[in-house]
Amino acid sequence: MINTFQKLIYKISCVAPICIILAIILYTQGIHMAVCILLGFAGFASCVYAVVFIKLCEKKLSVLEITIVNISQKDSEVFVYLATYLIPLIGVFGENYLPVWILVAVGVIVLGVRTSNLGFCPILLLAGYHCYQAELSTGTECVLISRKRGVRNSKQIGQAIRISDTLMLAQTGGKKNV
Repeated sequence: MINTFQKLIYKISCVAPICIILAIILYTQGIHMAVCILLGFAGFASCVYAVVFIKLCEKKLSVLEITIVNISQKDSEVFVYLATYLIPLIGVFGENYLPVWILVAVGVIVLGVRTSNLGFCPILLLAGYHCYQAELSTGTECVLISRKRGVRNSKQIGQAIRISDTLMLAQTGGKKNV
């Protein structure tokens, strides 16, 4: 499993597109270019980190045998998060409301960081990963990240890499017998 710092960085990477969108908004509103570049770079770097994080988990964390009782695809539910990425764009149309939209973005970021569970980072959709809700034979429900598309049968995945209590990665690498 990953440590608390790694969990925090992963959660921040989940809301990184907000930084990119805020950079665009601030640029259109004439805010200092250095602030826009800093926000844009932080957002882009965090998006890259989300993919690197999963790749590192594949290589460094141990592989576990799992038995999935029930599995359902959740990619479509991830699109709800995309709405939170686009909300700040409304600020482009109302210059007088910029502080309100910055407050909304900060609120979304704080809520994302404060949640106790790790979830699927929507940026991973762009990297070819898919999100599933899985119920394990132990009674645990978790988010399962997989490169496999359209997993419908619980027997299609027999091994996973445990990233946290609520997040697993379908086995495509990992350390054997750790």
